[in-house]
Amino acid sequence: MHDSGLDKENVPALHAQARHEMQIDCTNLQRNVKKFTDRPGD
Repeated sequence: MHDSGLDKENVPALHAQARHEMQIDCTNLQRNVKKFTDRPGD
């Protein structure tokens, strides 16, 4: 399987997008954890 030069040029952009989405996931995760820890004990 060989890839075109176009794919190689797209790699940095894909990595940046993946990193951005991971950061969003982490932020959402932290928000959810905070929601649970901020709850008063049952």
